[in-house]
Amino acid sequence: MKKNLLIFCALFCVLFSCSTEDNPANDNNIIVDNNNPDTGNDTGNNNSGNDDTNPPVSDDQGVAANINGGTFNNFQFQDSVYQVNFNTDNNTITIDVADDIGNQLTIFLNSTGGFDKDTVKTMGDTDVNNFVTYILIRQQSPQLSYFSSSGSATITANRPHPDDNSKRLISGTFSINASTTDNTNSTSMTGTFTDLEF
Repeated sequence: MKKNLLIFCALFCVLFSCSTEDNPANDNNIIVDNNNPDTGNDTGNNNSGNDDTNPPVSDDQGVAANINGGTFNNFQFQDSVYQVNFNTDNNTITIDVADDIGNQLTIFLNSTGGFDKDTVKTMGDTDVNNFVTYILIRQQSPQLSYFSSSGSATITANRPHPDDNSKRLISGTFSINASTTDNTNSTSMTGTFTDLEF
């Protein structure tokens, strides 16, 4: 089982590395395996003196969603591994997520409005650099892709990491409608992302 998880994580990293920008020097990539959260994430700076103004990283860190409609029937998506890419050149955030059976989500947030708390990111919005905010659902079986057609994501927090000054934590909610490219299937999804590191 552990070997299969390692293979899956490696395939996930290879798959999503193709979607990052060409200038890695301007990207901040964080990959977190929620089946083994201690691997590769120890910064060596374990501050235990967190106060109420910047609480510890949530025990519910990650991405969770309910997907219903089309080829999904009240499906509860829970991440197994995620990667966050903040591109400083075009001020965009990409969140790539996979569960333990191969379903995948991509949440792409363009620069419109920034990333402060209470910022609403509207699906289909095009920013000044022509980047479009969207969410993509890739279903493993059957192999279908759903693209957001309406809805939004809202940033609920963007704060310093309590244990690592070089990172931040972003949280939010999303609620979208999505369809396959041929419009034969449509679905809706609501969910959250909590304390994702970037």
